[in-house]
Amino acid sequence: FLMALQRWIFTFLAGSMLSGIALAGPETSMVPDNSIMVVRVNVKKLLSSSYGGALMDLMKKAGPKAMEEMKARFVPDPTSVESATLFYIMPAQPGSEPEFAVLLSLGKAVGEKEFFKSIPEGEVVKSGNANLLVVNGLAFKVLSEGKVIAGGAPELVMKLGARQPAASGDLAAYLKSEPAETISMMVNYTIAPKEFQQM
Repeated sequence: FLMALQRWIFTFLAGSMLSGIALAGPETSMVPDNSIMVVRVNVKKLLSSSYGGALMDLMKKAGPKAMEEMKARFVPDPTSVESATLFYIMPAQPGSEPEFAVLLSLGKAVGEKEFFKSIPEGEVVKSGNANLLVVNGLAFKVLSEGKVIAGGAPELVMKLGARQPAASGDLAAYLKSEPAETISMMVNYTIAPKEFQQM
């Protein structure tokens, strides 16, 4: 499950780095109030880093045809990804692994049918008024009229986009801010277990 999600994130994040778009995604408003940890990526700064520069050089060597093939192969187009937000939720049962999901904000909207069709091995599951695409233990959901794609634990992705308590306190302030770091992370200590707070 984790390996599959990591591959999905890397594919679109790598493509988004080539677009050079700054972090300014609506997906942060969807992060649940009970998130224990949130990781955000500033694509523009990542692009200007040594890692981003090396990837840019590699793609330039491959030529414009390789870029066009990548755009045509994936839905959504990886270069349309503007930002990525990964969050973790405390497990309901003690000893269980935390649930997590990633939200990708897109500069170019993608249709739900088009996205689902691009992953033919997936199974479309009805969840209330929304549809989920389930494949290899992951669930995907198209939100905000095609401008946000969520992927992660099925039970968690199912709830995204529905009415839920808005983030508050330090978590809300962090989600509304523009992080100075290329990759920023926040731990929500207000809901963290006592033993975790003492680490």
